[in-house]
Formats: sequence, structure tokens, C-alpha cells
Amino acid sequence: MITPAEIFPLMVPANEDGTAFEGYLTLPNAGSLDTALWMRLFDVPLWANTLQGAKLECSRELSDLLEGCEDTIEARLGDSPDVTSFFLELRNLLDKLLRFRPPLEPPPSTFYTGLIAEIDAVGWDRLAWLCPNLSALHIRISDAAGRDHMVKVQLPAAYPEAAPLVSAQLPEQVKLPPWQPGASSLQDLIRHYEAAIASLQDLWACLDDLDREAWVLEPEKPTPADAHRRIALGGHCSLLLELDPARPRARPPDLRFLGSEAAAAPMRTRLRAADAPPWDPGRLPRENLERLLQMKLPTRSTSAQDDISGDCCICYAYRLPPAQPPGAGSATLGEVPDQSCGNPRCARPFHGRCLREWLLALPTSRRSFNTVFGECPYCSQPITTTAS
Repeated sequence: MITPAEIFPLMVPANEDGTAFEGYLTLPNAGSLDTALWMRLFDVPLWANTLQGAKLECSRELSDLLEGCEDTIEARLGDSPDVTSFFLELRNLLDKLLRFRPPLEPPPSTFYTGLIAEIDAVGWDRLAWLCPNLSALHIRISDAAGRDHMVKVQLPAAYPEAAPLVSAQLPEQVKLPPWQPGASSLQDLIRHYEAAIASLQDLWACLDDLDREAWVLEPEKPTPADAHRRIALGGHCSLLLELDPARPRARPPDLRFLGSEAAAAPMRTRLRAADAPPWDPGRLPRENLERLLQMKLPTRSTSAQDDISGDCCICYAYRLPPAQPPGAGSATLGEVPDQSCGNPRCARPFHGRCLREWLLALPTSRRSFNTVFGECPYCSQPITTTAS
């Protein structure tokens, strides 16, 4: 199967689930337009042979070019069996539009002189990227711990009379004051993002501690926007937690055990015990978890891969695509391993769907009402699952 990257090398997956793609669509015959136009395709359904329901977000130039083509794009999404096919259809549509597109008037000279003055105020050393036609730029903000954050700014044609579109990879959306032409500036926006980034230092310190001192299974490549972690506990069991960006050292509202129930049950009991030590907001979340679970969290250097992995031991994947179409035309996360072998010496995790298909394919398995009885694929001990 041809992947989007093979034909569109500037277009890459934007998440681990394959439901979003982001990057630049190249147009060799773009004329006065920038030859690479930013776009993002998200809510891509994984459950069907069509992209119906996916959503498209794009730069100002691309949005202006596609104005009035909304129904055509919806039709192209419905007719495209995969992301690559849609990108090809979109590029063909853009090529046709460009042939009949009248030449655009460039912005007035005051747009360029004003923007240069604003970049002077922000600092050219902080400018990470600038679109050739000056319609978009990326500003680098370095926080107190030395992390670099990119603030992406898209400038409308009417800037500075119209507000720019600003975004960054943060766990919460930055609340900006209303844009006031003649008074608001790019430097004002950057200052708001600097304040937001400064307020998140303790959150990232807690997450960095987990990344460094525990075995983080998900996300595989965390971004500054990710406030959750799935950490390995051993025995094919893991713990999913999400920190509150405003109070990262407070006890997470939901601590969810995943994987082997044989391994999770005693840990869950210790976590909920009446005589368990209280959660101490003066400690790191990892330290509190180790106190409550009465164990040192496994790390990559101290634990074996076979004992840690929470992947399904039939399909060797952690998350499956959704089995049924989600509502409202948007993709949802798929099934994770939720069953395990009851033999404590085995305790291998499985997706319910994988285990059901495995057992139903074996002649030695038997079915009674809505239950399938069979043997564990690894230790041959009795194991059951639902038939539907």
C-alpha cells in the first residue's frame, strides 16, 4: 500500500492512531502562491473504506483558494478510500482552480514593513521559520528548563486589522484577549504564550520525572501537549494516569489499571486500602505512586521486556482500530487488551476480539450460550471469553 509520505513527503502523521495528518501540500504551478501550502486532515475514520466524516483545516492561502468548494471536498472525502487518494484528488482540484484563478494583489507595503517591525520587537533570534510570502511564521520560546516550544502564527490578508491565528503544542488552549487593531501586537501574543508556558513548568517537571524514572509505554513520543502517561508495573500490567495541568502534584482523578488482572488486583487493593498513606502534594506523582503501591516502578534498565509489554499476545499490537463506526462522523480510539490468562505464571494480555477469533478458530474450543471456552495460546490453561 502506498503511504502519503511516498507521494507527499511533507505530509506526516500527526498522532499515533493514524487519524490525523499534517504538513504541506506542494503545488509546482502555484504561480504567486507559496508552493507549499499547510493543511491538516483529522478525524480520519479507521473503520471504513471511505474518508467520509474527516475534517480539513488549512492555511489562509489554501482556504481562500478552496472557497466555494466545500461540497466538492466533501464529495472527494466520501469517494476516497484512503488518505493518499484524497491528497491526490485535492491536488488535482487545486491544479484546476489555479488555471482559472485571477492574479492576486499582493498586500500593501505597510503589511511588510509593519511585520518586520513586529519581528524586530519579538527578536529575530527567536524566529524559527518564516513563510516566503510572510503569511505565516514560527516563534521559538525557550522555557526555564531549556525546552523549546514553537508558537505557530498565521497572518490573514487583512493583518493587522484582523487577528492572526496562533497555536502551540500545549495541554490547554491559551486564552488570548480580544484582538484590538492598532493596539494589539505579535509581541503581546507571544507574551501570553510565555506566561502560559511558565505556568506549566511543574507539570512538565512531573512528567519528565515519570519519563526518566519509570517505563513509559504511551505515548511513545510524548509532546508538550500530552499530560497523560501509561506506565509499566510488571506482570503484563500497566497504569494509566493523567495529570491536571493546573495542579500536577495533586492525585489524578482516575488511576486506571490495564492488562493482567492477576497482577493488577493486589495493586488496586493497596491503592484503595483504608490504611494507605495519603497522597502528598509536596511529592512528585511518581513518588506518591511508589509509596501507595509499595513498590519501585520498573524501568527499562531494571525489567525484562517480556514482563512489561502490555501488547496483545495474539496480534502483538496494543490498540486496535475501532470495530464499529463511531458517532457524529469522528474517529475514536480502538480497543486495548482487556483480558488476560488467569494463570499467574502466564498472565498474558489479549484483546477480547483477538482472543474470541482465536478460540473460535480452534476445533478444541467449545461454546455455551455467549461464552467461548478454550485454552490459552501460551500456557494451554483454560481460558474463556465472550462470544460476541
